[in-house]
Amino acid sequence: MELPEKQGLYDPRNEHDSCGVGFVANIKGQKSHDIVRQGLQILVNLDHRGAVGADPLVGDGAGCMIQIPDALLRDWAKKTGLNLPPPGFYAVAMCFMPQDEKARAFATKRLEHFIKVEKQRLVGWRDVPTDVTGLGKAVIERMPVIRQAIVARGPMVADQDAFERKILTIRKQTQNPLAELEKKHKLPGLAQLYMPSFSSRTVVYKGLLLAPQVESFYADLRNPLTQSALCLVHQRFSTNTFPSWKLAHPYRFIAHNGEINTVRGNVNWMYARRRMMESDLIGADLDKMWPIIPHGQSDTACVDNALELLVAGGYSLSHAMMMLIPEAWAGNPLMDAKRKAFYEYHAALMEPWDGPAAIAFTDGRQIGATLDRNGLRGRFAWSLIDRWPTHPRLIASVAETVEEALDGYAPHERDDVLLMFSAHSLPLSVIERGDAYPQEVGATVQLVLEALGRPNPSLLAYQSEVGPVRWLGPSTEQVIRALAARKRHNVLAIPIAFTSDHIETLSEIDLEYGELAHSLGLRGFRRSASLNARPRFLDAMADLVHGHMVGASLHSTRYAERCPGCVNPMCRQTAELRAVEAVTPASSAVARRSA
Repeated sequence: MELPEKQGLYDPRNEHDSCGVGFVANIKGQKSHDIVRQGLQILVNLDHRGAVGADPLVGDGAGCMIQIPDALLRDWAKKTGLNLPPPGFYAVAMCFMPQDEKARAFATKRLEHFIKVEKQRLVGWRDVPTDVTGLGKAVIERMPVIRQAIVARGPMVADQDAFERKILTIRKQTQNPLAELEKKHKLPGLAQLYMPSFSSRTVVYKGLLLAPQVESFYADLRNPLTQSALCLVHQRFSTNTFPSWKLAHPYRFIAHNGEINTVRGNVNWMYARRRMMESDLIGADLDKMWPIIPHGQSDTACVDNALELLVAGGYSLSHAMMMLIPEAWAGNPLMDAKRKAFYEYHAALMEPWDGPAAIAFTDGRQIGATLDRNGLRGRFAWSLIDRWPTHPRLIASVAETVEEALDGYAPHERDDVLLMFSAHSLPLSVIERGDAYPQEVGATVQLVLEALGRPNPSLLAYQSEVGPVRWLGPSTEQVIRALAARKRHNVLAIPIAFTSDHIETLSEIDLEYGELAHSLGLRGFRRSASLNARPRFLDAMADLVHGHMVGASLHSTRYAERCPGCVNPMCRQTAELRAVEAVTPASSAVARRSA
């Protein structure tokens, strides 16, 4: 297939084969079936990132990871007469079981044995409903028997994190010796027992499937009772391993794009640490988990096993990922000193797992993604549009929204409406380190006022302060209370700066501040419209990108001022001036017109 010609932002030189990975999440943690559906739509949209063999119905594998669908399992338990514990008090072991009946019976008995040994309780086995319609012949021939073991938390387990550690102990003891047991007991396929997931928080649905087949194959994913606040998806393009059911992604924590080129050394280092490794949290169970990284696994499985151990040992998910996949910190003059110290310290504990690679990760509580130090970066020429507060078309767009809002007031009131520009605040500690944000916001406001050319009084306030630290002010809430005390009835709130279309900003103005204003008697309190898809605003962004693309600069000359660890003495001097101006907005050019 011929690649398209270079056009716009597209350059065929950047084309390369690699897996497709993505995720969707509700940032407030609200579970729904829509999140699952949206995640599966991402997967379908990534179909072109996967490989297809001679048989067009056979690919390299695809799958998704979601939070445990409690409503679905509770419905199943009710129908089967089983008592399902509350969420967090049970785990789901997704099991790819051997096709051979004797091997499958042995594997089942072995898992049940270690559940009992570790003093947890088997609630029951669930046959995962599947539909092989549309699957290739080779896929069906290699398809495992897919079942879920539902395991209840034992009475001696302190909390959910301790339960996760106990689950890990059970899985390792069950799976690690299977190759030897297969030979010893002459049970063909026993070593094929594989658990894509075993967790009290997440469950993985994957297989030797094409992207559109994941939803059609697993009936659970089509059931409205399957609800989750996140969905991590992956379409595989095999590089260093052949496709199989168990090598599809996601794994228990991660979905991976690229390769871990240092994996052999990483695994050897893990083995070398065995006699030195200990954990107060895992305790004696640590000896039951070896080998932490079984022989013959893919590079993705290896890093997943390492991450799993670090999380079990008490590191947060993000902390563990930063240990395994650090930034390029050693020669970075712009990196915050504390963050550099973090990486330098952990470099003594853990060598980096380097790619080039991109990894998306989740433990069911948080979700994120990262690049390694090489992280696919060498394949792209990068540049950054980091600020544009005075762009003429941006100014015209904001002025347009203000004019439209003023038209909603009675003609005799329009010139007296107070224009209250409201920007997202920042902690003063950030401003003191050299951030030019107050000046940039002020410049935007001043130019909007000049574009309007109206006699209306105006001021600039800041919103969304959080915590006990000092923030840039005055606060929007304080301003509203002061205006009410002055019997100012008509106030137009104008979202400004980088969060002008941000749902948090708009929600605060419309709901919190709106209710406050009306309760205090500001009957004419309103908000100007968001920029959204306003033609002038779209023209502004198009003009901005075009100018940037034909220019020679990678970023603005002030980009480095955003560095939290700035050590330039001149920056410090200007920061002190900015901090003074920030806490005395009445002296600035923006607030010259008195309210």
